[in-house]
Amino acid sequence: MKVSVVMAVMAVVLFSTGCGGKKAVTTEELPQQLHALIARDFPGESVAYALREKQGLGRTKYEVVLSDGTGIEADGDGDWKEIKCSHGNSVPVTALPQQIHSYLEAKHPDASVSKIEKTGRGYEVELSNGLEIRFNKDFVVTEYDS
Repeated sequence: MKVSVVMAVMAVVLFSTGCGGKKAVTTEELPQQLHALIARDFPGESVAYALREKQGLGRTKYEVVLSDGTGIEADGDGDWKEIKCSHGNSVPVTALPQQIHSYLEAKHPDASVSKIEKTGRGYEVELSNGLEIRFNKDFVVTEYDS
């Protein structure tokens, strides 16, 4: 009997948080700031699909995949949290914070950025050469991984 009660509770939790949390949205339903990022940094690409997820405390998250396979996660205002490129594409220089771009241009001029993510501590950058670099909020390098 206890097992079925636990499973029923788990089913309710999964249904209320996982299954119903993400919803497909049209391009027009995306925040203006996200539209601007796509137009500026990915000209010629279109939105293949977009999802909106309602999170706790009234927060919203968007997940967008562009026609070239690039994935973008953004908050409810459209501010990007992660940009991940695939198929040999790279994150456009215009999407990078200037301090990170300058650092990479000086230290890793032959590598491109395949992924950038904003974290609570700063930024995580994955390069095409396999290096991962972490920057704090002041754009100081805190860690290298290979």
